[in-house]
Amino acid sequence: MEVSRANRNLGASAVFAPDAAWFGLSYVTGQDYFDQLLPPWAATPLQWALGLAFALGLAVVGVRLIRRHPDAWVGAALLVWWAVPVAIFSYHWWSTLWQWHLRTTLPAGQLLAAIGLTWLIERWPRLRPAGLAAGAALALASFMVVQINAADNAARPGPEPGDRLDMITLNASTQMGATLNRVMAAYSIDEIYGDLPDVVPTAWTGHPVGAVTWSIENRLVIIPDKRPALYLHTSWGAPPLAMPLSTRVQVVTWPGNAFTSLDLVPAYTRAAETALPQVRLDWSSDTGLTLLGYTPGAPLRQGQTSVITTYWRIDSLAGTRSQFIFGPYLHLVNADGSLAVNVSSPGLPGYYYRQGDLYIETIDVPIPANLASGTYKLDLGLYDGLHLAGTVFHPAGQADQQFYRTDATVQ
Repeated sequence: MEVSRANRNLGASAVFAPDAAWFGLSYVTGQDYFDQLLPPWAATPLQWALGLAFALGLAVVGVRLIRRHPDAWVGAALLVWWAVPVAIFSYHWWSTLWQWHLRTTLPAGQLLAAIGLTWLIERWPRLRPAGLAAGAALALASFMVVQINAADNAARPGPEPGDRLDMITLNASTQMGATLNRVMAAYSIDEIYGDLPDVVPTAWTGHPVGAVTWSIENRLVIIPDKRPALYLHTSWGAPPLAMPLSTRVQVVTWPGNAFTSLDLVPAYTRAAETALPQVRLDWSSDTGLTLLGYTPGAPLRQGQTSVITTYWRIDSLAGTRSQFIFGPYLHLVNADGSLAVNVSSPGLPGYYYRQGDLYIETIDVPIPANLASGTYKLDLGLYDGLHLAGTVFHPAGQADQQFYRTDATVQ
């Protein structure tokens, strides 16, 4: 049984989480593990006894270090082994601390408890039977950690509903690693796109794999410059929708009606990218993003939602891009200049920009049922809602523009 504790006060900087020490101690005392094997009247005294042995072990190591005992270096090494992961995970910057993050402390913590037990037995020989019993309890705690987690892996071979794919068990991770290695070798790919921490694909496959983690479901397709892109998505109940412009190369079916898809977007040349939008513009901007154009979806009709697909290529990297969070917007403008429709898509932080990448992002355009039919002005542009900033476009042979404008008919 693995326990997690969410830290709800996380921001951009690290946050103190005292639960890390508690989780490290739980592997020594059998907390949350003995409870599944023994009745409370037996589990609680064992947990307290092992906890006291661990505290005594820390004290013995500390005294030996101060007195420069010949064996002090052994205790010091164990103390570093246990304390460093606890210290690292006491200051972290993700939303959830999982108990298994501290699993590497298990051997060191139990050896420190054994030092405390040994010290007691050496001074009070009559405590040898109790010391042996406590040693057996330490071994039982270690066995329970391994056995319960192995059973948990077997019971949950696939992702739980709503979990990110990095929360899968070891067996499932091995399967994903083999699948990724096969697909990436077949298509000469060295990075994947998906909602995963950037270290996870490398851990799965056993070799360095880039991870592009800022993709926004199916609303955004990122096509790297002259290279294919492999997208990974997980869903429950039915396989994920295919990514636009992609070919589905693999679907992994998990127990529990869960599915993970691998969709391949082929490499595009500059000329091929320019030909993608139905309405071609090729407008550069101060942000370094070029509006290649857009493709209208269904006609704009009262009470219905249409989709417009926009195409943005990162042709240059602005020096101030680390402060950007620009996203595309669309306005339908009345004859008097007021806004009839104001919609946008999520902005992308500029520090993620890579020169040559193509962003294909859709904008949902819901038309109010009471909006009068007729001709409106349709505006397309970029806006940074965080900094309340727009941009300037530089259409070839024309004056600079703050946005692209054309006519649009609402039916």
